[in-house]
Amino acid sequence: LICGGGFIITYLILVSWCERSSISRGLYRVMLVENGKRLYITAFYDSGNMLRRSPGNIPVHIGSGKVFELVSDEKEYVDVPYRSLGNEEGMIKACFFDELIVEYGSKRHEFKNVLIGRASANLLKNSAYDMILNEAVFSDPKSMECDLGERAGSK
Repeated sequence: LICGGGFIITYLILVSWCERSSISRGLYRVMLVENGKRLYITAFYDSGNMLRRSPGNIPVHIGSGKVFELVSDEKEYVDVPYRSLGNEEGMIKACFFDELIVEYGSKRHEFKNVLIGRASANLLKNSAYDMILNEAVFSDPKSMECDLGERAGSK
C-alpha cells in the first residue's frame, strides 16, 4: 500500500512537472473542431504572431497540413496579406474553424469561429508542433472569436 501510494504521488508530481515544462516552452495541447470532427495537436504560443485579417481585425493562427486534414474540399478560403522577414508582400490562405480549445494544466480557453492560415509546407516541417497560436489567445482573448456577421463579411 505504501509503495502504491508513493508511485501515485511520484506520478502526479511528474505529470505536473511535464505540464509546466511544456507551458514554459510555449507548447500547449489544442483541440480543433470542424464539422463535428476533432483533432488534438500541439501548438506553439508565439507572442510575435500578431497576424490579423481585415475587416474585423480577426486574429489568424498558422496551421500545418495536418490541421487542414479536418477541412472538407468545399471549404471556402480567404486571402490574408502578411509581412515577415524577407517577405514584404506575402499572402496566406486561411479558413474558419468551428472551435479551438487551448488546454494548459487544468485550465482551458475555448474559442468559436477562429481563423487559421495554412502554413507553407516547410514552415512547420519536422517541428514539435502543428500550429502557431496568435498572440491574442492570452493577451486579448475577447478578440479571438468573431461572430457570424464578421465571418461572412471577411469573404
